[in-house]
Amino acid sequence: MAGPPGPPGPAGPAGPAGPAGGPAGPTGPAGPAGAAGPAGPAGPAGEKGDKGDRGDPGAAGAPGAPGATGATGATGATGAKGDKGDPGTPGAPGTKGDKGDRGDPGPQGPSGQAGSGSAAEDGIGFAGFTAGRYTGGQGGRDGMHAVCNAEFSGSHFCHLSEYVQTSTAATVPDDGAWVDASVDVEGNITWSAGLHFGRYSGLSWTCGGWNLSSNQSGATWLGPNGQINTTGSGVAPGCTASRPMACCL
Repeated sequence: MAGPPGPPGPAGPAGPAGPAGGPAGPTGPAGPAGAAGPAGPAGPAGEKGDKGDRGDPGAAGAPGAPGATGATGATGATGAKGDKGDPGTPGAPGTKGDKGDRGDPGPQGPSGQAGSGSAAEDGIGFAGFTAGRYTGGQGGRDGMHAVCNAEFSGSHFCHLSEYVQTSTAATVPDDGAWVDASVDVEGNITWSAGLHFGRYSGLSWTCGGWNLSSNQSGATWLGPNGQINTTGSGVAPGCTASRPMACCL
């Protein structure tokens, strides 16, 4: 009976190559493309080609939005002052006109009262206080004179200096009495009396020259006890008050 096989022995040397194989078979189908190999080094630059023809201009694009207003620039330095111009040539003086003919003398005025040589006015006298009451707006001094003359014929509206010089003992009415202001020898308004003092012709302290019936102007008036009063502008009742007038001859 055969025993178990023994271990294989070592391989023998290769035999000689057999004859070449048969003819090549037909080409099989192309296999799938393999992965791209790494890029090879760049080749040398080719020669520069000829310049191409200029293309037609493209259509104009839409206008862009206006840009923001720029900041105001700094004020420039003041220019140098120009030289003063030469004075113009004075014109020739005009020809003096011919002297006009002398006018005819006017008619002689009425004779005045005989003078006494005194520096004071002659015949200063007090006519009285009007029975009527009036505001300070009577159409000016002419209106005030007319009121006095209507109540005391030949009288006029007193100014303060002449009223004081009359030394009248007549009692001033309880609501006082209007009297005009006076001026001294230098033309300054005054509430005093003097031989050379005259009537003030301005607007201050006289109800705007006796044209205003409001408190917009100061006024001069006699108080019920004979004192001299003034009412300033803007002080009520001012020229709206109704008072008699002091009338002188």
